[in-house]
Amino acid sequence: MPDYKIPVPAQSQEAFWANLNRSPQNAGLVFERFAPDTQEDAKLKEKGLKAALDASQKADKALLEAWNARWTQLTAGTLVFSLQTDWRLIAGLGKKGSLEVGFTFHRYGFPYLPGSSLKGLTRAAALLEIGEQFSKARLDVLRKAVIETEKPKEPEKLGLLKALETVLARPEEATCLKELAACQDAPSEALETLAKTFRTVFGTTEHGGHVVFFDAIPSSRELPRLDLDIMNPHYPKYYEETGQPSPKTPPANWQSPVPVKFLTVASGVEFRFAVGWRSAPMDVTPLEALPEKAQKEWRWFKGATVPAAEKQNPVLLQARKWLELGLRDLGAGGKTNAGYGYFIDHSTASSTSRVQEQRTEQTPPSLPTGYERGVVREFATPDRPRYGYINRQNGADIFVHLNNLRPGVVTLQAGQHVIFKIGKGQKGPQAMDVYPE
Repeated sequence: MPDYKIPVPAQSQEAFWANLNRSPQNAGLVFERFAPDTQEDAKLKEKGLKAALDASQKADKALLEAWNARWTQLTAGTLVFSLQTDWRLIAGLGKKGSLEVGFTFHRYGFPYLPGSSLKGLTRAAALLEIGEQFSKARLDVLRKAVIETEKPKEPEKLGLLKALETVLARPEEATCLKELAACQDAPSEALETLAKTFRTVFGTTEHGGHVVFFDAIPSSRELPRLDLDIMNPHYPKYYEETGQPSPKTPPANWQSPVPVKFLTVASGVEFRFAVGWRSAPMDVTPLEALPEKAQKEWRWFKGATVPAAEKQNPVLLQARKWLELGLRDLGAGGKTNAGYGYFIDHSTASSTSRVQEQRTEQTPPSLPTGYERGVVREFATPDRPRYGYINRQNGADIFVHLNNLRPGVVTLQAGQHVIFKIGKGQKGPQAMDVYPE
């Protein structure tokens, strides 16, 4: 039976409901093409997200294996490595869609990281490493020099790393190196090498880079797991007026947050990454031997390190290093400031897992005097938006109100483990000072 209305032709809607519980499923198709009609009922967004989540658990394992086999053939001759998510990962959160929040699905229905976003992440990691070769004072000198030459409309908005990036992208290499050297106390061979490598990897304002960043796809070891997550805009009225000339609403605690749920990739999901070399005619033919038109098109490759069978290409190795640095230290996707999108290798993950298992086997840490543990049975349901119940360890339920959550805790989720103390309310005992375990 249809659970909600979908804005698609009736025949398509019937086919969707008839096949919803069958395997395999394409979570991307469910998420993007068979989302509920939320204009009639905004609460249907969660049902649409859960439908996509359920579909991801019924994905086609054979299709994932075939995709991995194709990707392996495509990336032959490149530098390939694997990392896995340290915690949750969000890709495409800002994409527009009927469910308010976005998510990046491949057409096959699996999450992935586009090569274009990985290139941007690698570029950011490279800029940080090159920027560390300067003191802040020297970077400020470079910034002032760029403002003088470029004359931007809003010079106060030009950051230190943006100024460095502008210099690294100069059309002429000699100009770039000269400007960088002018901001150094003494010539730095390491800085010059990094600058040349940056230009070779990412290109300049005149030409593209030599390195290709491939889409990162989930490993075929197991189906990638998705989780449903939640964010709480603490001051919704205040956020609505952001950017307006005369905002009137302050970010006050009396505003009730409206939880927004979204999809994430779960922790421990393995992804495969690859960086390759962009081939040019001069890789096998001297530039001077090419036709005149081809010489102009490919002259920017001249002087680049061409990969050889007997040794690794140092430029490609540096590109991989920067990409891995970005994945580990900067994070991919959205909400990286909140801990999302970071990657670790398998050995680290295994060690962490073993420590967590050991902790689980040990006695739980002691509680503050007068407190106890429990599990949220329900909270903030449509008919009870401001309260719910916690199941105590003795099996009984205890009432909990939104006002009795510890400061900074804005809501609870069913199944969540919490710590609380028993207090007396107007209608009897209730949970007080409730916070997640």
